[in-house]
Amino acid sequence: MIYLINGNAWVFRFFSTGQSFRSLASSFRMDHYIVGRIVDQIDDVLWSRLLSKHLSVPDHDRFLYTAVSCHERWNFPNVSGCIDGKHVRLKCRTNAGSLFYNWKHFFSVVLRGVADSESGFIFINIGAFGKQSDCDTFLVLLCITSWKT
Repeated sequence: MIYLINGNAWVFRFFSTGQSFRSLASSFRMDHYIVGRIVDQIDDVLWSRLLSKHLSVPDHDRFLYTAVSCHERWNFPNVSGCIDGKHVRLKCRTNAGSLFYNWKHFFSVVLRGVADSESGFIFINIGAFGKQSDCDTFLVLLCITSWKT
């Protein structure tokens, strides 16, 4: 069930600015726990409805198109995507062990993406362990993607 409160202005503010739940709750006189639950529900609905349209699983033809366009546009032959990622610092959870501890000596989660020649995402991976290398994260992503298809 999705709640409709104050014309959803605060939901749009969260998705456009990334304001904290507590800040939104005080601005719109709501409990921060309710704000979190509603944002989570709306996020699930948006993800399920927009995933197949905007981030579909690439097939062989998509990779060939990306390789040709990378060669034509950027003069990089045999390239089917550009990989980049970001370590997002986080507080260590209780009993998390060393899976989130990275080589930069802090706890993190990895956000990883592969982009095509027009800077559009082909793959995304959110939430990989901080200790995983770029290669490990990408291999896990490829295994999961090929398993789902």
